[in-house]
Amino acid sequence: MYINSQHGNTYQVGGSLSSDSPSYISRASDVQLYNAIQNGEFCYVLAARQMGKSSLRVRTMNKLTDEGIHCISLEMTQFGSSNTNAEQWYYSFLHRISQTFGMTKEFRAWWSQKVNHTPVSRFKDYAEEFLLPNITGRIVVFLDEID
Repeated sequence: MYINSQHGNTYQVGGSLSSDSPSYISRASDVQLYNAIQNGEFCYVLAARQMGKSSLRVRTMNKLTDEGIHCISLEMTQFGSSNTNAEQWYYSFLHRISQTFGMTKEFRAWWSQKVNHTPVSRFKDYAEEFLLPNITGRIVVFLDEID
């Protein structure tokens, strides 16, 4: 829901703010996260719901993308439920990454060649044999809703 005041200010209730939203207030965490990612550090952002984590991710991704860094955001709840087995979960996760980078057809062929490998082995091989050799430059993966 968006609320427009008589003064032209926009307020958004729920959801991520766009990277150019006038409602966004930059915080120290904006600079800290960006700098840590630029330094190749593993980062995590922990805060209660509706505290701006997704908006922080959107703004950071936009800034990194503008600098030529490949970014992907994955919402972990999309990849399965209690009825999902490991094979299905890993396939869905890696397929989504491949879709983002326009390599769905190649991924399916690669995956079928690894039919006798464990899901964890496929995950490792995916990064080493498939993704990294096919993507030029840096890659940043954002994971959301990891609970």
